[in-house]
Amino acid sequence: GRFILVPDSEWPDPPEDIAGRSGALLPPFVVTPSQWELGPGESIDVTVDFAPEEHGLLERGFRLVCDNCSVHAYSVRGHALIPSLQLCSIDTLPIPRPLSDALRPSTALAFQPIAPGASSRKTLVLKNRTPLGMAYHWEVVHEDTPHTEKEEYLKRHGKVGVTHKVFSVSPAEGNIDPSGTLSLDITFSPTGSVLYHATARLIVHHLPAPDHAAHNDASLPAELLTPGFGAAGHAYRDEEVARVDLRGFGSEVRVIMEPQILMVAERLSVGNTYTRTVKVKNDSGAPTELSWERYPELLYQAVRVVPDRLTLGPHEEKTIKVEIRPKVVAPLVVSIGCDILHASPQSITVMAQVDGPKVRIMESQVDFGLMRMGDCGERFVTVKNVCDVQALYTVSLRDVDTGEVVGESMQMTPTKGHLDSGHTLSIKVKFTPTEPQRTRLVLVLEVESGETQYVSMRAEVVYAHVCLSESTIDLGTIFLAVPVTRRIKLRNLTLLPSTKYRWDCAAVTELKKPNSAHFTVEVERVSRGSQDDTRFDASGTHAPLSGFEGALGPDEEVTVRIKIEAHDVGVAEGIQTRRPEQLGSAANPGILAALLPLDVDGMPVPGGLELRAKVMGLAVTYHVGSLARLEPVPDEIKGTPAALTVGVRTDWPPHLLGPDVDAPIVLDFGHRKALEKQSMTFVIRNHTGIPSSYTLNFEEFGVPAHEMIVGEIQALQAQLSATNGAERHGTANSSRGRSRGNTAARERTGTGGHTSVGGGAIKTGAPL
Repeated sequence: GRFILVPDSEWPDPPEDIAGRSGALLPPFVVTPSQWELGPGESIDVTVDFAPEEHGLLERGFRLVCDNCSVHAYSVRGHALIPSLQLCSIDTLPIPRPLSDALRPSTALAFQPIAPGASSRKTLVLKNRTPLGMAYHWEVVHEDTPHTEKEEYLKRHGKVGVTHKVFSVSPAEGNIDPSGTLSLDITFSPTGSVLYHATARLIVHHLPAPDHAAHNDASLPAELLTPGFGAAGHAYRDEEVARVDLRGFGSEVRVIMEPQILMVAERLSVGNTYTRTVKVKNDSGAPTELSWERYPELLYQAVRVVPDRLTLGPHEEKTIKVEIRPKVVAPLVVSIGCDILHASPQSITVMAQVDGPKVRIMESQVDFGLMRMGDCGERFVTVKNVCDVQALYTVSLRDVDTGEVVGESMQMTPTKGHLDSGHTLSIKVKFTPTEPQRTRLVLVLEVESGETQYVSMRAEVVYAHVCLSESTIDLGTIFLAVPVTRRIKLRNLTLLPSTKYRWDCAAVTELKKPNSAHFTVEVERVSRGSQDDTRFDASGTHAPLSGFEGALGPDEEVTVRIKIEAHDVGVAEGIQTRRPEQLGSAANPGILAALLPLDVDGMPVPGGLELRAKVMGLAVTYHVGSLARLEPVPDEIKGTPAALTVGVRTDWPPHLLGPDVDAPIVLDFGHRKALEKQSMTFVIRNHTGIPSSYTLNFEEFGVPAHEMIVGEIQALQAQLSATNGAERHGTANSSRGRSRGNTAARERTGTGGHTSVGGGAIKTGAPL
């Protein structure tokens, strides 16, 4: 029978041309053929083309009409899907929404910097959202960056993407199973140390395109080329369904050299070969090659690396040798360049000292310290030959500021010579300063074909300076043969370690005035711990003695006791000759005037003391009383006129005073009973060190000699003798009572010691 297909849209009134159609159009379906004839037992293949324009479940109906007037209803169903992939993960990290919801995912991948020659890989997982299988392939398009466009890169590597590729996707092509997953490995393998950029596109084959196909497209049936009929007119082509932006940076190979500066501590000798080792390590994950510069053998040095070419695998370490062969005496500083594949050039610097003989000054400096002007100092500079050859040296002194050669006040011995290997030399430096100064010099030790050595020399030269607490000692009035003591202080005003001084007593005779009294001087140095530390004896004018010497430490102060004793009252001169009183009396005392020089080593001007005093002769007072009640003379006024007032009686009755005296010479027994024997003690005191005799005369009253109180007279003589001796040695005796007229009596008696007292007479020749 004969059969024909009529779309439901044309049923039940099909158009007249239906019998001439080759296929039934059921947009988006096309059924071909649309009419046929079959005999009994025959069959025919009917083709249904499905070209949807929208997604979803689509259904179209048609009627199959037979020439026996039978009609059967049929329908065609099709499910239209949009091809899409889901980005599931990158390196096992799940992709969050909304990126995972994109129908056609687009993402970016950035690789960590790696060295050229190494590779880095990232894994992407894509899932087919549809139950349709898809054939695909990857297209990787390399794009130029500012680094890859440089001429240097183009010359070395060529154009990226053409001569070499740094990004790749594996697998590059294949099929995606319906609702299946696709795992992709994207690899980055840089060839240079630059930034790379590429885009990877996933292309799926034979997808309907939104554009109409050409009318001459033989891949489609003619019915599908009819415009406006369902999916008719759509072309099939390969289309991008996913995109990945790729970026990566090729870092330099990291090569570590230890040490990079090779300093040779020992002294190198000409003609010998010295070897040092250097460790070279590839601290990156890519292999590299090292090429060392072949340093030319210059006139003064030769250095090379063995081997000069080296290949290092990833994280590999090797040891190389550096051979040094110096030729002449000169400092050796060489930098040997190293070209490293995929890295910046590096270098090894070799530093060594190639010199001739080498000596060393053992002292860091020569310090003469603080010196006294006029002294001479010596120091020794030790020089040692620390090399294995003989050294020819020359020594000189130079000023620190000007650099000029000096040597007037500082002499050296020796100044030049030879010093054998390993031997030591002592250079004697003698410093004799000519003026106070701050000396700063440099000792220069020059070695032929060797290194010059220097050592600083310093000294502080000052004058010695010792001062006295007093420049003049005025003793006031002193008595003959009575020592008088004064104390002065000497101080060292410098920090000199030992300043010597000497009292020049021999010059006192020349430095005293012509009319001055003769005297002796005793000098005692008083220590802090004892009364007398060191005693120096000197006779000022009669017999000069040596030994008035001492030393003062830095800033030291000492106390000196000076004891002066006059031996005469000098010679009358000027107004002294016109006075009626005897020279040496209270009204006309003698003069003591002299200089006591002090010589200090290193002090330009001598020091000294001016000694002044008035000198009086014999001074005697008398008192009435007992020896036990005699008032003592204090030490501080002993031997001075003030001592004559001690124990003086001032309450004499007026009727006993005469017209010319202020005290009578009277032994007043007062009112006594007749025929009773009365006694009284008469005390005579000698205030000087001059021995003298005395005579007592009692006028108009006779006293039998046997009635004299001999015991008291003897006791009186013994006590006076003891008193006189004690006064010479600085001890005190007692006395009491005195006639105020003793001054006049002393003036009358002079040194004879004769005093007239009352009436009657007692005469004795006992000394006083």
